[in-house]
Amino acid sequence: MKQGETLMSVEVQKLEKNMAKLTVTVDAKEFDKAIADSFKKNKNRFNVPGFRKGHVTQDVFEKMYGADSLIPGCYRLRT
Repeated sequence: MKQGETLMSVEVQKLEKNMAKLTVTVDAKEFDKAIADSFKKNKNRFNVPGFRKGHVTQDVFEKMYGADSLIPGCYRLRT
């Protein structure tokens, strides 16, 4: 990443009263890297049927549980 380059953009659109719409755009390469880092960091915690603890591949894990299950780990890694 080059200096001055942003990883994401945030847009806030005010709606009625105390409501707002938040739109976050993240670079796809950075998002994929964060997902992979989250999996690598947490794979020893995963207990998937048919695999020894910590030995499931990322592809199999994502097919069984979805890539969405790795997103909370991404936030912890990047903040």
